[in-house]
Amino acid sequence: MNYFKIGCRWDKKGKKGTNIEKVFEEYKAIFIGTDRPGVKLLNKVKINDRIVITDGYKIVGVAIINSDKKYLKDMNIKTPVDFKSFEHQKHLDTAIGFDETLVKLFTDDKDCLIYKNVGSFRPVGKDNLIIKNHIDAMCEKYNRIP
Repeated sequence: MNYFKIGCRWDKKGKKGTNIEKVFEEYKAIFIGTDRPGVKLLNKVKINDRIVITDGYKIVGVAIINSDKKYLKDMNIKTPVDFKSFEHQKHLDTAIGFDETLVKLFTDDKDCLIYKNVGSFRPVGKDNLIIKNHIDAMCEKYNRIP
């Protein structure tokens, strides 16, 4: 099993107010734009891999991969009316990720650790057992998966 980190700010520079974690949760999918660093890393993601979702340095959720990668156009995602910063129509052929994914956002602030791994999509370091153990614990707590 592999562990990854995905940022939830859609803006290329990570501007606050461009968060899409609720889109991840609502549509049970995670994705990044192909113009971002880390997109080649998507080839290493496999079914059952675990992903921590961050807003800046703050861990706000977890995901477990249950599908092969695909383009946004092949996922059933629509822009919520109240979510103007994510214009998904412009990215149908360029954003890539995984659907049929278990995504849970944390409801308890005590679960939101700080993880200073900057970037849109990155592996969790091999030696970072604190974050890996936290991901596993949160997957069990929020997804009821052992």
